[in-house]
Amino acid sequence: MIKKILTYTFLLVSLFSLAQQNESTLFFKDCTAETFKENLEALADSSILIDARAKRDYKRSRIKGAILGEEINSIFNIVKNYPKNKPIFVYSESGDESLTVSALLMRKGYSKIYNLKNGLDDWWRAGFKLDKSKVKIGIVSL
Repeated sequence: MIKKILTYTFLLVSLFSLAQQNESTLFFKDCTAETFKENLEALADSSILIDARAKRDYKRSRIKGAILGEEINSIFNIVKNYPKNKPIFVYSESGDESLTVSALLMRKGYSKIYNLKNGLDDWWRAGFKLDKSKVKIGIVSL
């Protein structure tokens, strides 16, 4: 538990430090499920949604339209041709992994990151639907 708190604190400090250094260009929002959904719907045509969970979890259920980003290298492969000023939505099971991914994306220069604060746990508690359809997993790059 202490390790989790320290990791979370370190990542938040890193994110806010980055945001202060580049105040005019960086945007990070740690969102509730409701805010995440609203922003995702509003920016659906100009954003990507990354599921930062394990492949087995992604195959079982996901937010509709999400791309599997099981490992950080696969996430960097997904976004390598994606404009750095376009919105990226990231979620994980509890929000911890996606916070790490958000920090790493910001360090790579991606400037508009939305993180689902308490992950799919919060999404599910808010009563939002999950896509449980069968999915074929392959390599994705934008």
